[in-house]
Amino acid sequence: MADAKMLNLERVKARLRAVPAAMQKAAASQLKIEVDDLVAADKRAAPVDDASENPGNFRDSIHAYKNPHRPLSYIVIADAKDKDGKFIGANIEQGHRARDGTHVPGRPSFWPTYRARRAGMKRRMAAKSRAAAKTLFPE
Repeated sequence: MADAKMLNLERVKARLRAVPAAMQKAAASQLKIEVDDLVAADKRAAPVDDASENPGNFRDSIHAYKNPHRPLSYIVIADAKDKDGKFIGANIEQGHRARDGTHVPGRPSFWPTYRARRAGMKRRMAAKSRAAAKTLFPE
């Protein structure tokens, strides 16, 4: 039996090596869009406490920044503080005990918003990555 040889093997290998870089670049641009949309949706879903001194303090503190320890990763955080300098995000999201001892129920905003948007975000990220791979290998 004759040895089968693949024509342009080096060219195909070079194109295959380029796939991860192209997909990573496409995913990075789409991830930034998705994170910005998630932050905007979370700001819309965040509760506004009319009784506090700064009713929009928690909502306005929601933002995202690039994770310095992992590539293609962002951290979404709400870093509002009360007058004593303590973070109030966990108190609003999960509930807490007031100074008079009564229980203040939580008003979740981040996790319900994230869960509602997660499937769409994954679908759009995968579509963008597939499109990047297809541009390298047109039919």
